[in-house]
Amino acid sequence: MSVELKPEQLTVTIKDGPVHVLHWPGDATKPSFHFAHANGFNAGTYRKLLAPLAGKFPIFASDLRGHGLTDLPADPEQHADWQMYGRDVSQLLDALDQPAWVLAGHSMGAVASALAAAANPARLRGLLMLEPVTYPRVWRVIRSVQRALGRKNDNPMAQMTMRRREIFPDREMAFRAYRGRGAFRTWPEEYLRDFLDHGLSAQPDGSMKLACAPSWEAANYRAGPPPLADALRRLSCPITVMYGTVRSTTFAGELRAMKRAARQLRDIRIEGASHFLPKEHPDRVREEIVALMGA
Repeated sequence: MSVELKPEQLTVTIKDGPVHVLHWPGDATKPSFHFAHANGFNAGTYRKLLAPLAGKFPIFASDLRGHGLTDLPADPEQHADWQMYGRDVSQLLDALDQPAWVLAGHSMGAVASALAAAANPARLRGLLMLEPVTYPRVWRVIRSVQRALGRKNDNPMAQMTMRRREIFPDREMAFRAYRGRGAFRTWPEEYLRDFLDHGLSAQPDGSMKLACAPSWEAANYRAGPPPLADALRRLSCPITVMYGTVRSTTFAGELRAMKRAARQLRDIRIEGASHFLPKEHPDRVREEIVALMGA
């Protein structure tokens, strides 16, 4: 039975402050690999996805702004769009100073990875987007009108997130509160425990608090993603998009726009998969990572 290699925990400083990074060393002759997580999650949530690849190539997975152990300013009232995540990841790549990269991400992390890739096209060897969040054009128009009128874009996901419990008596109570419920109902238990191990912070009174504040997670839902076609148009490297068929956030019209912008884009539809495709089909995702890495 193989022994799982545990990642190193790094703190890497970018312009706005320290970023928490998980690192599995690997074959330095290969490009380095960076993974960005979904809204409300953290790098540790994807440990079971990434750990089996340890040793094949250098792996980095970072906590995005406002998530996990990363300590960058995250004021929900000042949050306008997801471009900041692309800038943060791009600065992190500069700080890590690796000659070549393959970038990957899930949901909001897929968008952050695409934006960072567009800022670093010469160093990019591949891009993998798992269930990237795309807003149909009509949604973006409505949001622009709301902003122009000074109205809050309080979409249903933001409203639901703001009702989420933020503090639990202990870690086990948090686990029982999430297990088999809502977005977590398709998750294997080890993935949920990884999410909580890296997504709860101990308080002075012994209670546990969500590392990603519901107000910040909700602000991400309100801000939403930019269109990705312009970012992908700058890339010549292989691009793969994987998406499910159950409540997918990768809308057909936006996927067509991305394919027109980047002719080298491959799209892979996983029948029966939901937005949490990396947890439901980790082996299939790892196959695509290995293919892009040439490992």
